[in-house]
Amino acid sequence: MYPYLSIYLIVSLLAFAAKSRQQGMLLAGIFSLFIALFAGTRIWVGCDYFGYLMRFQGIGQFPGWTELLSEGEAGFQGLSIFLKSNDFSYSALIFICSSLYMFCLFRFSRLARWPLALLVLCFPILVIQLGMSGMRQALATGFLLLSISSFVEGRRLWVAVWILVAWQFHTSAIMFLPLIMLVGKNISAPRIALALALLGPVVILLAQDRFEVYSERYIQQSYGENASSGAWLRYAVIVVCFTSFRWRYHAVKAQHPELFELLRLFMFIGIALLPMGLLSTVALHRMVFYVLPVAILAVLVAAATLRGSMRSAFLFGAIFSFGAYMFVWFSYSRHARICYIPYDSWFF
Repeated sequence: MYPYLSIYLIVSLLAFAAKSRQQGMLLAGIFSLFIALFAGTRIWVGCDYFGYLMRFQGIGQFPGWTELLSEGEAGFQGLSIFLKSNDFSYSALIFICSSLYMFCLFRFSRLARWPLALLVLCFPILVIQLGMSGMRQALATGFLLLSISSFVEGRRLWVAVWILVAWQFHTSAIMFLPLIMLVGKNISAPRIALALALLGPVVILLAQDRFEVYSERYIQQSYGENASSGAWLRYAVIVVCFTSFRWRYHAVKAQHPELFELLRLFMFIGIALLPMGLLSTVALHRMVFYVLPVAILAVLVAAATLRGSMRSAFLFGAIFSFGAYMFVWFSYSRHARICYIPYDSWFF
């Protein structure tokens, strides 16, 4: 586990050492490039490594656009087909996916006052547990983050475009399509309900077949017991993050109005995940990855409303807590030890 902990410790110190936002952006860019290499050149690292390898090796000839698009998640399948048909290896697929994902995380980090700190907090869960394992959902999460950036900027068309792109990498991302109805609006329960009422049927229509599979697999357990032991722990991380936002609610509204409605919206989404988790911990596991980046942003925005030593203590507490989560996970999780230790790379 020491390569992961060492990276976290070193970059955490750099996040505290950055004297200005410009320095933070530069360091965040360098860190993103490093992680693109660290995650993108891995060999037999990640719980889904073998599964994606078998999938890549089983790819045949290009089936035609109609068949490709009708199968669902055509973005990932199309990328894989393109690489294999042009004699690229599975390692190239991993590197491209990791690079795209880190670019999206870096773009999202620009919403924070301390971009490097945001990437540091993303490292244990969103980089290691997601980015270095589930490539399809990692890319879907990345493109969803581009949509969220467009949401903050008030660009409704690009919100829709990036959600639809994310949908082509993991079907579950289409659940965020109602966001396009909330761009530039004051978030309230009636507005959210209206957005769901208007675009909910579109979501069901676009992903009906896949949702039936999810229902059989994760809720009805038709193919045997399927559960995620860590889903509730990661959900607890989200709850704690949004609690810090709720604590500084009025200060955030006054000092960061450009982010307030986004954070408020995702706080409501976080609350809505509770009944989903009671139905299926695997469904909760999937959705937590989509919500967690905004929850981490909420922590940093809350910290930005504080001053002096209290701000430093709050940031230290956040970085220490995520580091402790990673240490405990590596120490006690069977999946962590099997899938990520030892770290190996064809580059380093």
